[in-house]
Amino acid sequence: ITGFGSVCVNGLEVNFTAQTPVYINGRSATVGDLALGQVISMVAEQAPDGLRARSINVLNVLEGPVTQSPKGDALLVMGQLLNMSPPPHHRLNGTSLSSGAMVQVSGYRDSHGDVYATRIQPSPQLNEASVIGPLEKAAGEVRVGGVNLSVTGAGLVSGGEALV
Repeated sequence: ITGFGSVCVNGLEVNFTAQTPVYINGRSATVGDLALGQVISMVAEQAPDGLRARSINVLNVLEGPVTQSPKGDALLVMGQLLNMSPPPHHRLNGTSLSSGAMVQVSGYRDSHGDVYATRIQPSPQLNEASVIGPLEKAAGEVRVGGVNLSVTGAGLVSGGEALV
């Protein structure tokens, strides 16, 4: 999200209302939870007044604990190094990003799996973690986006993207 009034995404203005369904990593949310720097997936349709959102999905590449305190531009979340140049949009409000602090990270993975953060949101209310990334299964281990998972992988196949 690069602007508001409506939602501005990649230079396109998309209108929405307070009743537009919003989800954050699959959890129900509201339009009040939308913020600059978030990566979203949206279903929109042409309306008489322009594009109108039918639903908005915020996709946080990582949601979970900081596993290393910031040192310069380095920050690890769930063991994943965040690339933060240029600095992402964030709302810290004096919140410490010390080890164990829960955060939501919007951003992208490059072809090597590295995370480029576009928004970091301290989220002390989070009580579970999630990750979006490529699914890998090898030697009895299951990983999504480089994060090790404790799951049985009988029906899991490597490749493609997963949200866990």
